[in-house]
Amino acid sequence: SGWNIFDFIVVAVGTLGLLRVELPPEMSLLRTLRAFRVFRLFKRVKSLNKIITSLGRALPGVANAFVIMVIIMCIYAIIAVEWFAEFGGAGQYSTFGLYDGSTNEIDSYTGRGLLYGEEYYGTFTRALYTLWQVLTGESWSEAIARPLMFGYETPARLSGFKVGFYFTSFLILTQIVMVNVVVAVLLEKMVDKEEDEEEGDETDEEQQGSDELTSPTVSLDEGNGNGETTGDATGSNQVELDKTMMKKKSKTSVADRKVEMGLQEVRSDIQTLRLGMDEINVRLDVVDDLDRKITGVQDMLQQILNSQSNNRLRL
Repeated sequence: SGWNIFDFIVVAVGTLGLLRVELPPEMSLLRTLRAFRVFRLFKRVKSLNKIITSLGRALPGVANAFVIMVIIMCIYAIIAVEWFAEFGGAGQYSTFGLYDGSTNEIDSYTGRGLLYGEEYYGTFTRALYTLWQVLTGESWSEAIARPLMFGYETPARLSGFKVGFYFTSFLILTQIVMVNVVVAVLLEKMVDKEEDEEEGDETDEEQQGSDELTSPTVSLDEGNGNGETTGDATGSNQVELDKTMMKKKSKTSVADRKVEMGLQEVRSDIQTLRLGMDEINVRLDVVDDLDRKITGVQDMLQQILNSQSNNRLRL
């Protein structure tokens, strides 16, 4: 085992160190590798092994997401150099009061003696590292964003909106969208692994059942040729076969219950439709009865009118 070889080397170097044997500095560093023995838990604990395996299977998808994130950061770094590299070039920048209209001159030199725009956005690599600081969330708003936002804003135009949109869109794309993409890839690989394991277990059970059905239950005694049956083997095979059949029956019963529940819902819907049709038929009968009564009344009125007209003619 590779882990056994690793343990042997680490223990041997540690023993030589206890015996005050002079070792090269490179060999003494091997004792610090004992901390990595905790990785053996990933192989023994099933849940940890599942996580590590899922991470390994998700590496291609995660790598693609990281490449997209790096491309986004490079694009924003180029824009930052174009927009903010000359910020505070005169040694100071101005901020304006929103209500009293006052003007304040702020020193634009950083703690390292460089101009603000020169230190944070002077080159592509500096701007890229600044965006990495924004991505980690380490005091980015106060030290990086706010000087730009208030320094570019003037009473005549709200140029600070450009700065706010720049940083807000960067955080939405990197910290919200791309991070969720990475999490989705990891979960997909973990779910796929569980489905593969379930399919493998079902295949093993079916194969085991078929092997038990085709396995011989009678063997001949080659020593004396008396043809004795192996009763114990037959009994064990029968028990395993019964277990397999019970598992299949339980799965089938679950599926049958689901189908039966679906059929009951369909039957209830059909019964509801029938009741509705019966109610409609009853109302149609009532309408037909009213129609007949109205027709009879019309006939009576017509007869009365005819009799009145005949009486007038006689008079």
